[in-house]
Amino acid sequence: MSRQIPDIAASLLGSSPDDDSVAWASANPVAPAFTSQFAQALEDAGHRTTVQMVPGADHQTIYQADVVSDRIAQWLLALPGASDEPRS
Repeated sequence: MSRQIPDIAASLLGSSPDDDSVAWASANPVAPAFTSQFAQALEDAGHRTTVQMVPGADHQTIYQADVVSDRIAQWLLALPGASDEPRS
């Protein structure tokens, strides 16, 4: 299965990573508009959502701790019953 993903991406991008590394580096499989539309669909179905677009982050960097750790910590601390005090 993992071999199929690069094959599909190569078909979509029209090149291999070796042939056009810039295109591959800048390819983003999820457009921000899709994220907003998906969040709206969840809201419309009664689910609370929060979307934060991270300036300068892309599909490759959004998972890095230095990019999102503060945002995730803030989100977790905002959950009902959350505390930043250590448990004993």
